[in-house]
Amino acid sequence: MRLEPDDQVIWAPRDLGTWDRCPWAVVRHYASLTTGLWPVPELDEPLRDVMGHALVDHRQRVLKTVRAHASAVVECESHDTTEWTGHADGSSTIIQPLIRWVDPDGGFTLEARVDALVPTSHSSYNICLARLGTSSMRRRSLELAGIRQGVASLGIAVEDTAVIVAADCTKHSVELDAWEELWRERVTALAEGIEQVDSGEADLAWSTTGFDQCGREACPWCQDALASHDDLFHVARLRRSLRAELRRRGVTDMTSFAEMSQDELRKTLPDSDQDAIRRAHVQATLQVLTTRSHSPVPATEIIDATRLDALPETQPGDIYLDFEADPSYRQWPEGATCENPASGPEGWLGIDYLIGVVDGDTGEYIHWWADDYATEREAWAACVDWMQARFRNHPSAHIFHYASYERTAINRLVTRHQVGSALVARLEDSGQFVDLYREVMGSVAVGTAGYSLKDIEALYLDGSARGGIAQGADSVLAFEDYLGAADRDEAKTLRQAIIDYNAIDCRSTRQLHHWLLAQRDRDY
Repeated sequence: MRLEPDDQVIWAPRDLGTWDRCPWAVVRHYASLTTGLWPVPELDEPLRDVMGHALVDHRQRVLKTVRAHASAVVECESHDTTEWTGHADGSSTIIQPLIRWVDPDGGFTLEARVDALVPTSHSSYNICLARLGTSSMRRRSLELAGIRQGVASLGIAVEDTAVIVAADCTKHSVELDAWEELWRERVTALAEGIEQVDSGEADLAWSTTGFDQCGREACPWCQDALASHDDLFHVARLRRSLRAELRRRGVTDMTSFAEMSQDELRKTLPDSDQDAIRRAHVQATLQVLTTRSHSPVPATEIIDATRLDALPETQPGDIYLDFEADPSYRQWPEGATCENPASGPEGWLGIDYLIGVVDGDTGEYIHWWADDYATEREAWAACVDWMQARFRNHPSAHIFHYASYERTAINRLVTRHQVGSALVARLEDSGQFVDLYREVMGSVAVGTAGYSLKDIEALYLDGSARGGIAQGADSVLAFEDYLGAADRDEAKTLRQAIIDYNAIDCRSTRQLHHWLLAQRDRDY
């Protein structure tokens, strides 16, 4: 949403998508624009720009394809909707039209720009959007349902099916009728929220508001508020539904929750899942204990000893694996179109530029580096050769990793380069991939606000072990700088910083495995 010079608020369909997740953020934003009481917060999102550049490139490919297949084209560069509506006769393709309309129920003005309106054989139009992937389809489908309403309100026949063109140039249909009812519900609810703000009846204070909040890391409004509140959202792994239930019963902060006795919990939440409550309470208690102790090592508690008992022991040949990847990398040819589907690199997005392993026997770090898709194939093939030799000598060894990305990356590399399929299938069938994130989540509660590898490694790593690159996003930005470096020494320095970072992640994964095994012998 934005405020125009005449103080009119212009809404976007994505604001309704945000309302679907976090009504409080939307009304808080609206109130900030209309009253000026609060600044609009911004999140530091280092990958947003690099992904934005990739989307711009993809959009150009899609629009070039649309133009090539059109019998007549209307290019829309103006912000005046009326400049293109007269050409929407069912025969001309409309490129990047701006749609502005007043919602008939909510009474507020919405505005959206789509990539194209493509004519059909029925003298009507399909809405076409270029997007890099197909994540967040609920939000996108909801927004498209609203956009269809906007196009139709201008007197233009529009089809029920919209098309999203992904980075690999595949087309994904969205049946908009299925989202019409949800759009109307969200519009009605938003209109009521706006009315409450305008009348001064809305409670927008974080701790007492009746508007639902999401607490997501990607929500700037929630993150801004959470920085100064001991909220239940700070409890790692706490379900949003349980937070809402606790708030309804008067429990609004993590410390109060942690200090409740088991009897108080049962009385406060008699009809709730007691096992889920117990786990959430243990988590909150550990986080509060860790904060109060001022210890660099977080408090822990075993929540399922049988899970630890089933964890594979260390054995000769074990591998600890970690990838570094740039999700925005592409090699789309200059001026390329986006036919359906694209073949090879013309449809690929993202690169795994570093595969790192630590030898479980010796602690030696080994890595394979890639600058482009050709060297990505070489790196993966070399890694596969190394692993095949490894498993010939140690057929029952395991590959340990943390969280699901490594498995996703391996499957993508196998498909992309047609290398290693037999080895990977054999390892999958025999259960030799071990995701230590799943093992941690199933067996141990740790007094940290999150469960990323960086969050929990204070359990077994000295705080000085890390330096330079601190997180995965920084690694991606360093890789982007490496690719664009004009100076050879600068490129070498950047590459080495990324390698050093990956080596620590691999060693941290190995030490986590050892730490988990050691918990079996602890006296709790």
